Amino acid sequence: LLDVIEAVDGPIKMDRCLLAPDECSRESFCPVYKMGHEVLLLGVAKLSSVTFAGLLNGDQTK
Repeated sequence: LLDVIEAVDGPIKMDRCLLAPDECSRESFCPVYKMGHEVLLLGVAKLSSVTFAGLLNGDQTK
C-alpha cells in the first residue's frame, strides 16, 4: 500500500522539519520533533506491511 500511496502522492511527510531537520534551528530541543519523527516512522512501517491482497482477505499485514 505504501508503494501505491507514494507513487501517487510522493513521499509521506508530516512537516519539513522531519524531512530536513537542518532547516530548523530548534530540532535539538523541540519536544515535537522526536515524537513526530517516531509517528512518521511507525506510520510508514504500518503502510509498508499492508498489501491489497491482505486487505481483500481481511488480513491487513504481509
